[in-house]
Amino acid sequence: MSEATLELSPCSKFSWAWRKASGRGAKCKWLEADLVYLEDCLEVEPRTYNSLQLSEKLAQDRNVQLSPSRLRRLLKKKVETETHPPYS
Repeated sequence: MSEATLELSPCSKFSWAWRKASGRGAKCKWLEADLVYLEDCLEVEPRTYNSLQLSEKLAQDRNVQLSPSRLRRLLKKKVETETHPPYS
């Protein structure tokens, strides 16, 4: 059955779009290993970094392009999940 002749019941008018799409939004441009690498660098090196410097370091060392604001959100989310694990 082609997409043009796809018949849907009234209650599932748009459900085919959700089943057909494999994922929503943009795909991740980073891996968990990239964040672990940054954590290791922060533990080893005696200096402090701001988010702009961390995003530049990630771009130079790991070839991962993340904006400073996105990197801040990822690190904040990681810290929150480590200190306050979700209820099971």
